[in-house]
Amino acid sequence: MKIIIALLLASLTLCGEIALTIKSDLSIVGQKVIDNDIKDSEYEYALKTFLIAVDEEQAIDVEFDVQSKRVFSDFDGLSPIFLEGYLKHSSLSESKDRLNYYISEPMYMRGVRIVQLAVSLYDYSDRELTLYDNLDLRINIQSPDNYSGGVNSKPLSSDFNSIISSLVDNYDRQSRSNDIGSCILFICGGNSLSHPSVQELIEWRKELGYEVHAAETSQIGSTTAAIKSYIEEAYQNWPNPPEYIVLIGDTGGSYAIPYFSTTWGSSDYDYTLIEGNDLLPEMIVGRISAEGSSDLSNIINKTLVYEKASYIDFTGTDWYESAALNADPSSSGNSTIITNEYVEEILELNGFENVETNYGDGNYSSWMQNQLSDGILYFNYRGYIGTSGFGLGNINNASNGYMNPFATFITCSTGDFNYTSLSEDFIRAGSATNPKGAVAAVGTATSSTHTAPNNIIQMAIYDGIFSKKLKTAGSSLVNAKVTLFDTYIIGASGTVDNFTHWNNLMGDPVLNLWTDTPQPMQVDHSSQINWGSNFFEVVVSDSGGEYIEDAWVTLYRSDWEHSISAYSDELGRALFNFEYSDNDDITITVSKKNFIPYQSAVSVSDSSNGSMVLDDYYLVNADGFLHSGESVDFYIDIESSFLQGDFTASVQSFSDGVDILNESIGFEIYSENTIGPFSIIANNLIDNEEINLSIRIQDDERFWDYSIPFFSSSAYFDIYSVTWGGDLSPNSTEDLYLSITNSGSEDLDNVTLLVSSYNSLISIDNGSQDIENIGVGEVFGLSDPVLISFSSNIISGASFNIDVTVTGDNFIQVLPFNVTVGSVSQNDPLGPDAYGYYIYDNNDFGYDLTPTYDWIEIDPRYGGDGLDLQISDGGNGNNISNSTKHVDLPFSFSFYGEEYNEVSVSSNGWLSFGHTNMESFRNYHVPGAGGPSPMVAAFWDDLKTDNDSGVYVFLDSDYVVVQWSSMRTYDQNSEETFQVILYNSVTPTGDDEIKIQYKEFNNTSVSNYNHPVYSTVGIENHWGDVGLEYTYNNQYPSAAMPLLDQSALFITTRNTNVYDLGDVNQDSVSDVVDIIIVINHILNIQSLSNIGEYLADINQNSTINILDVILLINIILDA
Repeated sequence: MKIIIALLLASLTLCGEIALTIKSDLSIVGQKVIDNDIKDSEYEYALKTFLIAVDEEQAIDVEFDVQSKRVFSDFDGLSPIFLEGYLKHSSLSESKDRLNYYISEPMYMRGVRIVQLAVSLYDYSDRELTLYDNLDLRINIQSPDNYSGGVNSKPLSSDFNSIISSLVDNYDRQSRSNDIGSCILFICGGNSLSHPSVQELIEWRKELGYEVHAAETSQIGSTTAAIKSYIEEAYQNWPNPPEYIVLIGDTGGSYAIPYFSTTWGSSDYDYTLIEGNDLLPEMIVGRISAEGSSDLSNIINKTLVYEKASYIDFTGTDWYESAALNADPSSSGNSTIITNEYVEEILELNGFENVETNYGDGNYSSWMQNQLSDGILYFNYRGYIGTSGFGLGNINNASNGYMNPFATFITCSTGDFNYTSLSEDFIRAGSATNPKGAVAAVGTATSSTHTAPNNIIQMAIYDGIFSKKLKTAGSSLVNAKVTLFDTYIIGASGTVDNFTHWNNLMGDPVLNLWTDTPQPMQVDHSSQINWGSNFFEVVVSDSGGEYIEDAWVTLYRSDWEHSISAYSDELGRALFNFEYSDNDDITITVSKKNFIPYQSAVSVSDSSNGSMVLDDYYLVNADGFLHSGESVDFYIDIESSFLQGDFTASVQSFSDGVDILNESIGFEIYSENTIGPFSIIANNLIDNEEINLSIRIQDDERFWDYSIPFFSSSAYFDIYSVTWGGDLSPNSTEDLYLSITNSGSEDLDNVTLLVSSYNSLISIDNGSQDIENIGVGEVFGLSDPVLISFSSNIISGASFNIDVTVTGDNFIQVLPFNVTVGSVSQNDPLGPDAYGYYIYDNNDFGYDLTPTYDWIEIDPRYGGDGLDLQISDGGNGNNISNSTKHVDLPFSFSFYGEEYNEVSVSSNGWLSFGHTNMESFRNYHVPGAGGPSPMVAAFWDDLKTDNDSGVYVFLDSDYVVVQWSSMRTYDQNSEETFQVILYNSVTPTGDDEIKIQYKEFNNTSVSNYNHPVYSTVGIENHWGDVGLEYTYNNQYPSAAMPLLDQSALFITTRNTNVYDLGDVNQDSVSDVVDIIIVINHILNIQSLSNIGEYLADINQNSTINILDVILLINIILDA
């Protein structure tokens, strides 16, 4: 049995709704319902399925409306749907239609709980069969009343956070960020753990702030089952579970570590599959595949030299700006070139100055050897089995020395490490004193791969490194595997299962990759810690003296169980409070992406040379807590080995709520000293706030630094309840009933509550109210509701922040909450994306930016004045040398804030601003891996030309039209005619505007092997990480109208005016003129436009009649 999987993933939210439209093409074959969109006889049932992230306490409920259906009576013999491991549920619509849906057992990805939802596209009951051809579906994530949000104890690095974010659309990565270092588990074969190079690597990882553990197969067992059991125990029970698994050893030899045997190849992927019966990993794995001691020394030496940029003065910096991309299309076709062109564009966009390419030019093996010798940072190959003659001999004959790239050779038989594979050859080449080859390599462990999944794996590796800014080699490969879930159909011929297992990393998965020339850092700190100091400050800046924020600063000593780390703040500061018991040196390591790591040893003076130890510190008040509005003195007690001398004590505050009134005190030293008073004043503190002070005691020769933390006692407020008087919608005014609770430790007097919003689309009356006192534990509700008005220009479904500011005696706290105004429907625009773009369709009635279909014919065969771009394409990557052409624009066009004077036009239904030679015919998600960036995907699909086809351009000083005329889909030979219009516009953001029109729209590409994803329509920016996807895989978000013939889209960053129901003539007022127009329409005296009909249908029941006239009269009278 198979079920088709169409991915839609939602986040771990308190509650939420996912809305979309599903169009299906169902037919009855014998006693079976067939989804013609699948066209695969192995699929038993016509289902649409989704992945949704939900907590264990949450539930999924499905609501729906049927837009069109077919009913067959007296139908016999249809078997019921049975999905093993799924629970069946049913939902009834208002029209009493029944929808059956099935929820799977949960799947997991490092603590994120995901279920699969399968929705049946038909209902069969009492011999009546109903086929649902068009559904509006709403997937509701429901939470219990006392639900406080999901709790996941699994720490996540920024890399894993980014990967999960790409899989789960609304995943809140900020809520799960942490400042602890990722945990690494080394699994060491044989006696490799005692090898000096392994110890050096482990020490380096600790110095970088990772938590490191190591286990030997001689202790935990040498079978895959024993090793995985140990990994699982660590994942389930360690406070900081492993995020990286580093296997040290080949499958044989001195350090043997076994592999998992998968279909036609070896794999390490199963070591990372812990939670759930699924293919989503909990960890990142890689193998330092060494047969013996010399291999270990060589591979680890290359890793350390690479990460530390140890020989940058010897190698120079050119190789950090260089890459080599090789495509051999002779067997796998032109998509090998297109894949490399995508990588090329990413590299060049990220500033690579020397990207060398060989796209079908032959002489591959010697060309690749020469590129390797010249020095490159990235080495990419797409071709076929045998890698075009390139092999170990070429790697050994290259003289690249310490210029070791990250190699990605995703093609048949490059990575079966049960035998010696090319990916192993790369990392083993050379020696510790004469390195060669690559620092790490990804290869494919089978001779039976397929071109399309190979391409997406390869593109997604580079998408992870450059677009998602992933730091490590291992995380880039995990990103590629996860991208398979978001691109291909899970279960289709085992594509995802196979390709997640076949592709493996040889080398250290924690390898921190360079993406630019490494830059030096300036790091300022004390060179010595005098005995007794417990505070240390590090300040990080670049070579120009500018502070560096978010540098990762680590202090480490070999006797510490764990290193301590912190990110630098906006002033470049990282602050540490620590203890020690001897005078061993402390190693400081500072690291940041594309900066040369800084390391220095800080000595700890021997106590025999003099000590000054902080014994105590205290506030002179009743309870030892700081209170808002309080002026208070504090003292410190010092034990000193000095019996005389003049010293100064200086205090500094790192907290905004505390001011120091006297910053320094001079004193004469004794063996025991009470120093003070230091006077401080506290303002606007909230309860249990940590107040960080530092004290420096110094004489003319040395100094001691101490951390002095105090805590506050004050009020602290939470929003207890938010209740609205009615449903929120654009052009509405509603009462807000608000209550707050004081969960702090003190009462607050003379309280003022101010409800406010900075958004001009929201106005607030009665937003300020005074309260005499709110006691501890008291829940206080506003005596009068706050009146909040929402502008008619709000786009339905938009979210806004509202602030509740609580002020009192020496107290201020801001409590924000979010409100969503209206709900999104097909009559609303899609967006905005993170930049601010919206996509309006011609069904978005009620907005003045709603486009109308108004075809501009430029095909000369039909009387147009367009220029034939002479584009030709045989489809499926054949005969594509003329499939992309370049057009100089008559005006500068701004897109996502970038200016362009040229546009690249592809036969495959997309255009890209700037110059690209890509021919991308396989379509993917936007934004995401695959295809050029930036992109306007008008109808991105595998299209071909014939004698009746053509791509034309018309240039005007105010607009440009690009028209695809009578194109054919390669898959179904369906005719497509559409055009993109680029407008020279004036918008507040400075960006220009785009219209897409569809004269003939046939979204039929469903049976391409491994890639049945119809067309892609949408936009993405030049980084490929921000955009709007209007449709992919024939699925539409809730705001998107399914496209048909004579449809239109308008893409803009402009704000829109929203028309009010009843304003039929759109003159911004509803009056008697509108009544006359509606009556004339009812009497067939006057016809309304589409938008006029929408505005005249007051009760929105799709019928205009006398009831709408009565409602309109009431609107006018109420006004």
